[in-house]
Amino acid sequence: MSLLPSCSFLPPLKTWPDLSTSSHYADPALMGVLSASLSPYNNDLYLSNLAHIPCLALHGGSDSNVPPRHSRSHANIISSWQHDKSAVEVVEVKGKDHWWEGMMRHPRVDSFIKKVFEGAKRDWDEERLKGFTLTTACPDESGGRAGIRIAELETPGR
Repeated sequence: MSLLPSCSFLPPLKTWPDLSTSSHYADPALMGVLSASLSPYNNDLYLSNLAHIPCLALHGGSDSNVPPRHSRSHANIISSWQHDKSAVEVVEVKGKDHWWEGMMRHPRVDSFIKKVFEGAKRDWDEERLKGFTLTTACPDESGGRAGIRIAELETPGR
């Protein structure tokens, strides 16, 4: 298993100015409801699931939709879960926007895919012995890992 995102975005409450600014004036209980309702879109929440999975983030340096700093931030968070600063490679392609012709034929994509297919495969028992984190805010929208899947949350949205 590996991951090859073309970009990644930070959680809405951190990037949408209207939500982050208005939270200063809102009832904390209401902000809790809003935050819980947006948790399925909180990519930071799910990043722990990517620890120890090969990741290459390819991002256009002139992306007008999702700033490149979002992919760099996510790479740092995943790397911290692995205690390895080089765990995720971020390739920022200068002058390219959100999506471009030939993006998936970028030379680094090709070498990443070859490396993943040539690398050692771990079976589920090995992964379980090594240990991993599985996090979700909405089990119906999330997959599993190493044959384990979260079927239900005790407290929805948490």
